[in-house]
Amino acid sequence: MEEFYSQIDAYLQGSLQGEERTAFEQQMQSDADLSRAVEEQRKAMQLLDIVHNSRLKANLQEQERICLEEMDA
Repeated sequence: MEEFYSQIDAYLQGSLQGEERTAFEQQMQSDADLSRAVEEQRKAMQLLDIVHNSRLKANLQEQERICLEEMDA
């Protein structure tokens, strides 16, 4: 099962190339469960990116606030 998710991750990260990528895409076309798992993983990765970017933005805003307070002091 772990190899299953490793392949999905590799596909979504763009690590599968050439024949390996083509074979995986053909397998997705013939396997609805695989296709669904790939889409679910893609959505999960997008959500993680959103959360990460939100936290990064909040951290940068906090650092900016601290710097401005220090400049005013």
